[in-house]
Amino acid sequence: MSLLGKLARFTGVFGHYQKFFFQYQTMPAVLDGQVSLNECKFLIELVQRISVPGPIIEIGTLFGRSALIIAIAKEAERPFLTVDTYAWNPAGLSPDQHEHLTRRALQEAQAEHCLTVVTADKSEFYETYTGPPPAMVFIDADHSYEAAREDILWAREQNCPTISGDDYTPSMPGVVKAVDEAGGPRKLVEGMWVL
Repeated sequence: MSLLGKLARFTGVFGHYQKFFFQYQTMPAVLDGQVSLNECKFLIELVQRISVPGPIIEIGTLFGRSALIIAIAKEAERPFLTVDTYAWNPAGLSPDQHEHLTRRALQEAQAEHCLTVVTADKSEFYETYTGPPPAMVFIDADHSYEAAREDILWAREQNCPTISGDDYTPSMPGVVKAVDEAGGPRKLVEGMWVL
């Protein structure tokens, strides 16, 4: 570390700058694309209605907001896996920074709510998954038609009874098309859907 860096840390300037950067530069981007309060309520209802054994699998973690909602709503002992490559985020963070920030946000859920953060491409995860059929799959990763269709098909192949996701909106026509082809939303709250 340079002398200037050591001086910044010693005087506390580094900590103030770090806080400023996160609050005023990164936070608006982190919040972009997150779920609304109405969607939170809907997601909690979906999770609490699960009546079969098996894990919950989330495809697309981003910064972990929906993962925290699911972790709070589910039984503490039910396994929960959230899968992401951390290749994209609206804050422009590097994959390493993005993953580190997300893992820190999910630390308590990992320790106390049976959450496993999986760093993997979803197609790789699908090919290697050997666990029991999921009780619920929540889809919120790549929003292209092909990717959303692949996610829904995999969940159906696993005999998953609750398939849900986010971003069923005109700005995400690929998600709309894939969900409609799968029978359309049984219920829709803002952009959050369940088949």
